[in-house]
Amino acid sequence: MPGVEFMRFFLLIICINFIGCAQNTDEAPNEAELIEYFNQNQSGLEKLKEMIAIDSREHDYFEIRDGRIGKYELTEKGWSKSYGQYVPFSVVSGTYLLTSSRYDEYIQLFKTTKATAVEYYTGNVSISIFSAGFVFGGCSSEIIFHPEKLNLSRPSWATTYHQVHFNDNWGGITQCN
Repeated sequence: MPGVEFMRFFLLIICINFIGCAQNTDEAPNEAELIEYFNQNQSGLEKLKEMIAIDSREHDYFEIRDGRIGKYELTEKGWSKSYGQYVPFSVVSGTYLLTSSRYDEYIQLFKTTKATAVEYYTGNVSISIFSAGFVFGGCSSEIIFHPEKLNLSRPSWATTYHQVHFNDNWGGITQCN
C-alpha cells in the first residue's frame, strides 16, 4: 500500500532528524568551550574582523568563506552569482575589490582558527566556528563582534542555547533547534 510506505518513510525521516539533532547538540560548543576557543584564537579572530571591515567597503552585507566571496560561489566551472553564468575571478575581485592574495589570507586564517566563514553586516561581525545538522534541525556556533555594547539573547526557536560575553564588544553563541 502506497500510504503505508509513505508513512514508514516519513517516520524514518523524523527519527533521523531527532537522532541527528541530539548528536549535533552534544557536539556543539558549550560556554566553557566557546571561552577556550576565543582565548586560543583571539588574535586570528581580531584579524578576521579587521579584514572584513576593511574589505566590505560600501557593502552593508559581505560574506567570505572557502569557495564564496559575497554573492559569488566557486564551482567546478568558475565563479558564479547565478546558476549557469560563470565568470573568472577577475570579475569577482573587480566587484568586491578583493585580490587573490587577500582571499588566500582569509583562507589561511580560516585554517588556523578553524573558522568556516566571516560575515559583516552594518558594523557587526560574525565568525562561524561550528555548524551541523539537517534541514529541520541543527546547531551553529559563532563568535560575534558588535562595535557598540554586545547584547545577546536566546531566540525563541532555540532548544539549546549557550552564550558567553568575552568583553563589551565580543561574545559567543551556540544555538540549536
